[in-house]
Amino acid sequence: MPTDNIECPLCLGEGRLKRTEVLDRLVVKDFGRVAQLSAEEAFRLLLQKQNHEGQAVWVRFGTELAKRTAEIERRHGDQLQTLVVPKELESAANVSVEHKTLEIQCVRTELEDKLRSEHSQTVRLSEWTITGLEQARAQGRGWQTTHRLRLGKASQAACRW
Repeated sequence: MPTDNIECPLCLGEGRLKRTEVLDRLVVKDFGRVAQLSAEEAFRLLLQKQNHEGQAVWVRFGTELAKRTAEIERRHGDQLQTLVVPKELESAANVSVEHKTLEIQCVRTELEDKLRSEHSQTVRLSEWTITGLEQARAQGRGWQTTHRLRLGKASQAACRW
């Protein structure tokens, strides 16, 4: 496009007016500018139309895709059901295994607690048994001494007769 500022007879060549202003004052159309604006408007309209058509194509595509997907699901519903069931069974089996594992851990913990309890009772019982035997032995020695003394006195008394 030619330069915007031109020498014009209206401003005495000082170049203060733009080309469009000069042409407007002379009531002459700037065919270059009109052509440029017309081309820009044509491209804008063309792009708008193309965008609208593109959106319409995507809407039709989405509709067609949904229709065909529904048709395929309807035709192969039984097959899909058989594919879903094994996954559900597998997850149920996993839950069952986890449940059994937890039960085993609970039983194991209970048995360990019982073993600890029985072990502590056995230790206490053995301590009591040792203590009881020592006391019994001490009492037995005392009994033996007492019995000997009695036997000694009885034998002395028998000898006196």
